[in-house]
Amino acid sequence: MTPPSQVPVVSPDVRFSPGSDRRFLAALIVLGGSYGVLLLAMIAADLFYTTPGHLWHALGSPEIRYAIRLSLLSCTLTTLLSLWVAVPIGYLMARFEFPGRSLLDALLDIPIVLPPLVIGLSLLILFQTPPLRALEKVFPVTYAVPSVILAQFMVACAFAVRTLRTTFAQIPPRQEQVALTLGCNRAQAFWRVVLPAARPGILTAATLAWARALVRLLLLARRGGLALRGLAGGSGQQRVSRRGERR
Repeated sequence: MTPPSQVPVVSPDVRFSPGSDRRFLAALIVLGGSYGVLLLAMIAADLFYTTPGHLWHALGSPEIRYAIRLSLLSCTLTTLLSLWVAVPIGYLMARFEFPGRSLLDALLDIPIVLPPLVIGLSLLILFQTPPLRALEKVFPVTYAVPSVILAQFMVACAFAVRTLRTTFAQIPPRQEQVALTLGCNRAQAFWRVVLPAARPGILTAATLAWARALVRLLLLARRGGLALRGLAGGSGQQRVSRRGERR
């Protein structure tokens, strides 16, 4: 029962006005609805911008089909890698205090706030160091599909960590404590109690990581001029090479 001291007391001088409430709700609906109308207008403009015949003709292009396959493959692999890393980091940051936690929290903001082009250039500079140059001779990364996945991962993983950290923080620690008192160790409590409770957050993190990876791929394709080998038969790489020579 709520103590008497905590029961809210309504002054008899307060007068409720249904008319003012309706005006307030109408203002909220107008402000929120304007954004929704803008989103619907954008989607409708995209749908009516072209015709199904033009879309089908574009899908017949080998370059377009290769780009679609690359997008699906790279975004899916990036999402799996992001979850593989984000789940343990998010759980540790939500449950434990450890040295360097604040530094790690600050580092996670770097891929979020920096422009994608800066991150791509930083990765390119990183692979110019002697150890990674030696790796390039055995396993090519730059200007190839692995570089796309790595660049997507750097950005998408940060968003996944933020989402999963909030998810694990909202799960009551008492559930783990009860599992520990019933004979589970920390790993068993995580797999049997925490992870099933975090499924909605994991799904949200996966969706966000996949979407961010796709946006990252589009920016790379537009600004980076990546030379991708594949179904296009090297024509894209030749075009990029010729463009670089002209510059």
